[in-house]
Amino acid sequence: MLTSPLEIEEPQREVNEVAELQIKRAILERSKRKWEFIWRGIKISAPVSDQQFYDDFFAHKITVAPGDSLDAILTISQVRDEDTGIYTNSKYEVKTVHRHIPRATQVEIDA
Repeated sequence: MLTSPLEIEEPQREVNEVAELQIKRAILERSKRKWEFIWRGIKISAPVSDQQFYDDFFAHKITVAPGDSLDAILTISQVRDEDTGIYTNSKYEVKTVHRHIPRATQVEIDA
């Protein structure tokens, strides 16, 4: 049986997903060095390539600390296993940061 070109799956693909990424380790310089995030309960490493985010950070419009979150577009690179046809995530990149979410802190009330 012949398959049409539309049925042939690519060996690699990229998926963009809106994600809330909790910051575990930040790299506070413009580079391709990878930050560490917790996403859906798993630890991932990804560079942040959004230059506007870094502009706002260096202008002190935002401050970043471990436990904070980023509401962002996460680009997930996936590789297809030829035997099973299953795609697995191979690398991540934070393309766009929509919003920085400071970690919730508990405030002491004076008695």
